Amino acid sequence: MRKERSIALAMLCAVSMSTVALAQEFVQIEPLDGDDWIRVRGISADGSVAAGTSYAGSWANGRAIMWTPETGTVALASDGNNSYVADMSADGTTIIGGVSGLGNAVRWVNGVMEVLPVQPGVSDFGVIAVNGDGSVIVGEALYEGEFTAVKWTSEGVSGFDGIKRGAYSFATAVSEDGNVITGLSEFDAAEGFRWTAATGLEWLGFLPGGSWHSTIVSMSADGSVMGGQSHVSPDNFAAAIWSQSAGWTEIPSIIPSSSFANAIQSISGDGSIMVGYNTGSSPSAWATIMYDQANGVRLLQDALEQDYDIDFGDWDISGNNPFGTNVANVGVSSDGKTFYGSTYHPQTGAEASWIAYTEPVCVASDLNCDGSVDVLDLLILLGDWGACPDSACPSDLNGDGTVDVLDLLTLLGNWG
Repeated sequence: MRKERSIALAMLCAVSMSTVALAQEFVQIEPLDGDDWIRVRGISADGSVAAGTSYAGSWANGRAIMWTPETGTVALASDGNNSYVADMSADGTTIIGGVSGLGNAVRWVNGVMEVLPVQPGVSDFGVIAVNGDGSVIVGEALYEGEFTAVKWTSEGVSGFDGIKRGAYSFATAVSEDGNVITGLSEFDAAEGFRWTAATGLEWLGFLPGGSWHSTIVSMSADGSVMGGQSHVSPDNFAAAIWSQSAGWTEIPSIIPSSSFANAIQSISGDGSIMVGYNTGSSPSAWATIMYDQANGVRLLQDALEQDYDIDFGDWDISGNNPFGTNVANVGVSSDGKTFYGSTYHPQTGAEASWIAYTEPVCVASDLNCDGSVDVLDLLILLGDWGACPDSACPSDLNGDGTVDVLDLLTLLGNWG
């Protein structure tokens, strides 16, 4: 197991988008030393950094973590209290979650923890999702006297006009620019909603045959395609996507069964790749799936093995756990090239998290991504010497806007 290292080192690696070359590879994400299992809850757009929660025994004993190929699993600051991660921004700089004893939700920006500031009268703020740069966060809070869906910006917490008073509601997803927000409100029925500043609140309804539950849990970068589930018949829920042009579209199940609860959990930034799960009574109780227009619905593990030649060894990432509780947790990075999720460990049966890379991911200082840090990378860095205001400048290894001796020392420290 990799030893925990400093948050500063972890965030340095996270902000440098050139970083050890990982080819098509299946990687187990280890829990923190002394913990039993881990769940990844978010990943940066390029798959270079992930965040989640490491648990000792039960859900009540968690520690928020981040992970990179260079550092392994690193604990985030939590003042010694139990903590958890809900999501991570696409740019990898902002992680949101909660810490026990601190009241409202927290965020970690470049590894530094902050309780999210809210205006007087707002309490019990719980977060669920964050936009691409960490500037818009959504969830639920006690706001104007009742628990309701809210969004947070630097100006504080606000609700959504149009949600019925007395309805329990929460926001579930937000577009990368923060302009599209979705959620769920439970009143006469549990129904998904979509909100933009221009259009206000829009109720999403249900798939044909459905009458009392629909929800969105993920969306494309621009919010034009959204994924979740909808009620379709008594006790049955279909995986589905929603768009403004087509409304709800059901994603077929890969498990033939008269009883099912399926969902789309994550969508790539361009909306072309979707992952989620199917459940059923026969022939398998659980399956993680991938959907794209060219191939339709496939088992996620089959798709990654066939399309990218990824070797899973003795791991089964379906989430169907013969040792106990099945696991419903799977996602895809915004660029559609990295997949992550949770399953059972093939030897212990404990929940374990994984990341599957479909293309090489380079580690810090390997500026040309050839698998080694050498004179070629040094020449690139020297060629970029000086002011480097472009956030995508790979030679600015410490992200301070300048390529200088500090970046040179970082490169030399990773030589080889």
